[in-house]
Parts: sequence; structure tokens; C-alpha cells
Amino acid sequence: MEEEIKAGSLKKDLTTVPLVVYFIAYILYLFFNKYLKLEDEALLFKPIIIPCIAFVYFFTANSKKTILNLFLFSAIFFADNVILLKDRKIYEIATLMYVVVLFILFYYVVNDSEIVKKYKKNNSVFGRVLAIILGILIALKVFNFGFKLFKSEVYFVIIYVFVLLTVFLLSIYNAFKKKSLSAKFLLAMLASLVMSDVCLAINEYYFNNPILVFIGCCIEIPVYYFLLRFLLEREKYPSKG
Repeated sequence: MEEEIKAGSLKKDLTTVPLVVYFIAYILYLFFNKYLKLEDEALLFKPIIIPCIAFVYFFTANSKKTILNLFLFSAIFFADNVILLKDRKIYEIATLMYVVVLFILFYYVVNDSEIVKKYKKNNSVFGRVLAIILGILIALKVFNFGFKLFKSEVYFVIIYVFVLLTVFLLSIYNAFKKKSLSAKFLLAMLASLVMSDVCLAINEYYFNNPILVFIGCCIEIPVYYFLLRFLLEREKYPSKG
């Protein structure tokens, strides 16, 4: 009995400590990046953020289907960090990684909504089609790096916005029609991202008010915590893809 209590306490510590580190690292990153404009110093804290969330997920998750989520965290980690380097080509790669992340979330919310299952008993076909589309997009992006046949960043931004809106709308459907708690966390994540960007954009181009920066930063801080809760809530339903 005593050993079980100790094991439970240890497990709680192993999930609590990374979350505390996550919030501290995110606050320090935003302070140096948004307020002090010290991007080199901000780079010291940015790489800590996603590994903390990933550690809690992989330590807590019960499902064996973690490869896709490993790819999800890797894509976010790569995009979040290289985007600070301010190189145009790297920025385009980061945009591609964010598109990959949205495709994975799109796959999840479609499965959760069971829209595909209404027409197909096996939704693996949907996953394969989505993977093929994503593979074609990545191939076009890589090919365009060498030949510069078209301004691919414009198309990827359009795709990014379209998939983001689709994920948002399906999350609303899942949250209210399916009464899905995981969808509510995903909605919170997307709302956090959008509202934070809106506050920072208004500050950058219109009012230049530090209060807007503060509000935007506060809204942004829990964004990956909401992602963690979304993924963990999905784990409670093993039948989901």
C-alpha cells in the first residue's frame, strides 16, 4: 500500500514539475521576445517548451499509438524554434511544418466527429488519402526550393488558413454536437492562438500599446497545455484514430 502511494506521488511529481517548467519557460520566452526584443536570449527558453509538454504526454498516455503524436510534437518543436532565426527560406519550412501539424489535427477531429465512419466502416482510407495529399504538398515544396517555379509560400498560407478554419469548425461541431471535452480543449488552443495573434497584430500595426502585448502574451501561454489536454482526453477513447 505504501509503495503504491509512493508510486502515485512520484508519477504526480513527474507530470507536475514539467508543467511548471513549461509555464516558467514560456513566460520567460515571451518576456525576452515580445517585451525586450532580445531574440537570442529568447532562444534559450523556446526549446524547453514543447519537450515539457511532450514528456507529460508520453509519460501519461495509455495508448500505444504514439508515433503520429511524436511526429506532431517534433513538427511543432522544429517550426517554433527555426522561425525565430528570421531566415526567409527557413520561415517557409516552418510554415510547411505548421501545415503538417494542422493536417494531423484535421485527421483527429474528422475521426472524432465520425463523419467518415458514417460512410465507411473503416476510416483508414481517409487517413491514407490525407497522407498522400500531404506528401504531394511536401514534395512540391521541396521541388520548388530547387527550381522556384512558383511562389509556394502564398499557396501554403492559403492551405494553412483553410485547414485551420476547417479544424476550428469541426471542433465546434465535436464540442457541442458530440459533447466532446477533447474538442473543447482543441477549441481553447485554437482560440488562444488566434486571439493572441490578433492582439499582437493590432499592437504592431495600429496602436503600439504594451497592454495589448501583455494581453496577447497571457492568452498565448496556455496554448500547448490545451494541446496536451486535447491529446490526453482523446486517449480515453481507444477506438479513436
